[in-house]
Amino acid sequence: KGCAHLFGGEEGMLDLIVSRTETFGLTVTSGVADTVGGAWALARFTPKPTETYLKSNSIDQEARATRSRATKKIQIDDTKQQVTQLLKNNTKHIAPVGHTYKSLAKLPIASLRIENKIVTKLNQLGLKFVKDLLKQPRAPLARRFGTALITRLDQALGHIPESISPITDRKHFGVRISFPEPIGLIEDIKKIIEKLLTHLCNKLKTAVLGLQELKIDLVFSNNETQTLLVSLAFFTNEPDRIFSVLLLKLDEIKPNFGIDIIRLEAINVNPIIESQSINNLEIHEKVIKNQNTVLKNLIARLGTKVGLDAITRHIPAESHIPERSWQILNAAWSDYDLGSWPTSSCNRPSFLWPPEALEAPKNSRLQDHFIWRKKLFHVKTKFGPERIAPEWWIEDNNWRSGVRDYWQVYCDDGQFLWLFYAYGAQLPAGWFCHGKFG
Repeated sequence: KGCAHLFGGEEGMLDLIVSRTETFGLTVTSGVADTVGGAWALARFTPKPTETYLKSNSIDQEARATRSRATKKIQIDDTKQQVTQLLKNNTKHIAPVGHTYKSLAKLPIASLRIENKIVTKLNQLGLKFVKDLLKQPRAPLARRFGTALITRLDQALGHIPESISPITDRKHFGVRISFPEPIGLIEDIKKIIEKLLTHLCNKLKTAVLGLQELKIDLVFSNNETQTLLVSLAFFTNEPDRIFSVLLLKLDEIKPNFGIDIIRLEAINVNPIIESQSINNLEIHEKVIKNQNTVLKNLIARLGTKVGLDAITRHIPAESHIPERSWQILNAAWSDYDLGSWPTSSCNRPSFLWPPEALEAPKNSRLQDHFIWRKKLFHVKTKFGPERIAPEWWIEDNNWRSGVRDYWQVYCDDGQFLWLFYAYGAQLPAGWFCHGKFG
């Protein structure tokens, strides 16, 4: 199997690889085994007997008096040849087919590609070699050190398949310009960057890609470099949109000594999927798309000043619990249709806060008055109750008081409050104020 037979076997193939890399001045250690993990371990952790051989057999390691008594120079030459051959052979480690376990047994546990902290703990327990680990029961090892240890062991021995992903060339998108004389005027810098940005976006359009992060390197005549990073809320290859955000960063440039080189590089690129409407709602979809584009442009401009992580948005969530009916996401990395926020069949307050206890009789019947925030309130009109039960599969300390009956209460002073009575569970029963209607 494979292509080793084209080179006279695995040893011949490795000889060719090692000899070719030596022509570049590189030192290589190689390993061949039935598994990826086995070859990795042999190449990196096979004991190297070269130093022991030199200390015991090489005449160069003997004392001066001993060397002076060496009369036959051919012995020295033979020893050097043997050492050279040993060094060459020591770079190749081949495990015979079907003998991966025997080849890995005497290697240290670190050869299994596990974390250093796990290796340290295993060594403290006296488990230093792969053969020591194989003698232990698997269940306690997985329970104490995690399943990653067992997975790596099985991969090295071939009990679990391990795929190999070839390394692909990373596409690079960048443009630069060098000036015969340094430039320092902001207007000149703007024009040059705008022209470079157009060339960069044309490259991205050809590859059907868009950028979300742009790096600008400014090399000054005194060999100092200033780097500007521009982050966008979405992937795009439109130079006008990118340049409008970039203008907010140009005031950070301090061209005291003049600029010799300007370089633009797309850091984070991703494919852009072009959508096309094929139904009668084409006009409506274009309006929604334009709204989203305007919002994303605004997020990008604001993110240039305060950072994209500081801008959040609320989107609806599937829950009947009032405070869980939405979730907060990062505005730049999330997307939501502006016109599809769901409506509730029940009236909900405009303001919510953590439940605050009321001073009122602890029964399910709301009295004509109550005290909240050390102020007396008189009930004018009330609507309810609306019963809401907690989500039993989610642990929430605020709902440890059990089932709630919600009431919409108008007070004499004009306040429209959202009150509820908790029937009690892990926490005692009582009345609470949860929000306020606008």
